[in-house]
Amino acid sequence: MTQEQIRQLMAYEIQINFLDRGCVVRVGCKSFAFDSVEKAMAELAAYTKDPIEISKKYAPMEFIELEERDEICAKPQTL
Repeated sequence: MTQEQIRQLMAYEIQINFLDRGCVVRVGCKSFAFDSVEKAMAELAAYTKDPIEISKKYAPMEFIELEERDEICAKPQTL
């Protein structure tokens, strides 16, 4: 594990709220709902092994350069 990965893990508090069916995992200010505890634990295990890549999967906008993000946000959105 690289120093960058360790810093990423230390940067955000992780909370898990178990529900009747599944759970909600909160990493920093972002919340993610899982329909099974098993799926959530698998993703958390993957996150602890490679937090940067898993973060890119769930919060890709956090890893896009500011100029590219501005371009994406400036485009008209269609539904």
